[in-house]
Amino acid sequence: MKAKVSSFSAKISRHLIFIAITLVTLFPIYYMLASSFKDKKEYLFNNLGIPKDFTIENFRVLFLNYPFLKWFVNSMLVTTSVVLIGTLICCLAAYGFARFDFRFKSFLIRLLISFMLIPPIIVLIPLFEFFVKLKLISNYASVIVIYIGFIIPFTIYLVYNFFITVPPELVDAAKIDGSTNLGILFRIYIPLSIPAIITSVVVNAFWVWNELLIGMVFLQKESSKTLMAGLIAFKSRSNIDLPLTMAGLLTATIPIIVLFLFSQRFFTQGLMSGIEK
Repeated sequence: MKAKVSSFSAKISRHLIFIAITLVTLFPIYYMLASSFKDKKEYLFNNLGIPKDFTIENFRVLFLNYPFLKWFVNSMLVTTSVVLIGTLICCLAAYGFARFDFRFKSFLIRLLISFMLIPPIIVLIPLFEFFVKLKLISNYASVIVIYIGFIIPFTIYLVYNFFITVPPELVDAAKIDGSTNLGILFRIYIPLSIPAIITSVVVNAFWVWNELLIGMVFLQKESSKTLMAGLIAFKSRSNIDLPLTMAGLLTATIPIIVLFLFSQRFFTQGLMSGIEK
């Protein structure tokens, strides 16, 4: 009897802990959502409660009085370019590592993994000096190249671990049918590695969309700022209007939420397969 009571108490304790963790995790989302639909006066006297008088005035001001839509489009352009170009480059590189044997192959793979540990701030100054000489400050080409460089190690490593599981019999059959190396890549390797590719797309898109430091340093013109860099400058100008800032942050999270919802099944498969490997 005591054992049953002890087991029941342990289950209750675990559930309470999980509920507490869930509430702590969801609170920032609730706070952002609730604050977005309050005016300044209600926010001052009811900053944690549910809005009594829902208003969309913050969103109207956001789009009409600030270049928010321009920042949004800039982020879409940069994120889409980085994800598409970077994923293609990484699939080609991972295919080379998986299909061919060459000198220093294992060393290059280990070196690639080590690059994932390099934080952007370490190379920020040399990169800035380099792009200043090229006169590419406030040019999207600079941040796109930098972002692609940072996503390459993780993406190649993730996709490579899927590529090496492709059965060699399929490759041999494709060779007999006359497929080229690119044909084998796009007809066999990529279709069989969709979970890994989707996982890398979601992770990389999430990082590029929310990245702040590089965007602030390399996109200095108001019209060229990405969304997060623009919102930081916007918050510094409107630090007494937090509901307006929350409305901007809420709008900024929508594309990532939509991307995750559409790719959730493949994303979960990719993560689970990566854990199993």
